[in-house]
Amino acid sequence: MITLTKQQIKRTFSPSTSRYKDLGRALREEFDALPGGDDTSFTPGQMAELGVPHQTIIRAFLRPDVLGDAFGEVVCRLAEAALRAFEMAFPADNRPRAAIEAARRCFADPTEENESIAARASAVAAAAAARAAVVAPGDAEPWDAKPWAAALAASWAADSAADTEWAADEAAAHAARKAVAAGCTRAKIISIIEGAGQ
Repeated sequence: MITLTKQQIKRTFSPSTSRYKDLGRALREEFDALPGGDDTSFTPGQMAELGVPHQTIIRAFLRPDVLGDAFGEVVCRLAEAALRAFEMAFPADNRPRAAIEAARRCFADPTEENESIAARASAVAAAAAARAAVVAPGDAEPWDAKPWAAALAASWAADSAADTEWAADEAAAHAARKAVAAGCTRAKIISIIEGAGQ
């Protein structure tokens, strides 16, 4: 099971290492309020039970340095968890699923060719998201953001795999946020992250 100590979590959000200095200070104070000393370990589920916001849990755990080799698979699973909303609305459009598979190949074998394929797949999945955002004129159905968010989750997963120069953890966090927007429950996201250690 994947765990982090309070000290590791606070270090993640320290003002000197965090891209979000003010957020880092506030989060460190929040983590100080958690029970136990700095060497106390927490799973994502335990943090959720203690009332830590899911976005904070995602930011702490959904990182290559925390998940190690499981990072890529977790990102792909998060995107897949959201995909149902897109596939129900657009059953013949396989672009988001293809983006996830390209991401999975790139995480497994990060060659320049696979990074290029994943980058293209990310753009194609984003195009699928754009399609989902368009409502046909005269369409009686109200616009549903879930298919759009699902396609974007796939796009961010592929982007996380393809763009090693950019922050992979940032792209993964975007994929997780889009999964929530697509209807994936916060509990499911926490479960996927916790499953990384198995």
